[in-house]
Amino acid sequence: MLVVAIMVVVAAIGATMLLSPTNLNDQGANLSNRTIGSGNTNFWTTYPATHPNAGASFAHPSWVLQALQDGPVLIFAHTIGCAACAQQIPICQAVNASYAGQISYFDLLEGENNERLVQTADVYDPTGEVHYVPLIVIASQMKDASNNTVIVWHSWEGVVSQSALTSWLDDAIDHFVPNP
Repeated sequence: MLVVAIMVVVAAIGATMLLSPTNLNDQGANLSNRTIGSGNTNFWTTYPATHPNAGASFAHPSWVLQALQDGPVLIFAHTIGCAACAQQIPICQAVNASYAGQISYFDLLEGENNERLVQTADVYDPTGEVHYVPLIVIASQMKDASNNTVIVWHSWEGVVSQSALTSWLDDAIDHFVPNP
């Protein structure tokens, strides 16, 4: 009986830790005025330092390029039955509601948006390895060091906190440069 009680307590602690806001990805949540670079706190124009093709450029999907004509883009790629995805859903919904009219939001659920979901995973996975969900992507346009307008992006695998998404989107909006 004691063993069962201990197992229940350990399971409850594990579930609490998994769902605890302290386990959320707060990467860069307190930064602003992010620059273009290849690190975890930068917007990227090529694959980041964490990717096997670090520094290589790639073609953004046409639907992302189209959406960027109107402003920054937030992409949420996820699956049914994924605990981390279930935790991310209300965060992305709240952020989307807060930024309505300022961003284009794509909720890519496996089984409904497979082509776009596969494109998102293939192009925007920050590690270039096995694709994990949820995958969150922010894309925007800003001026680089040479004053050229470039497409920038940042992505995460796993749960991203609302404060981190809000901070990154604020920068994506503040530095957005429309197509000439």
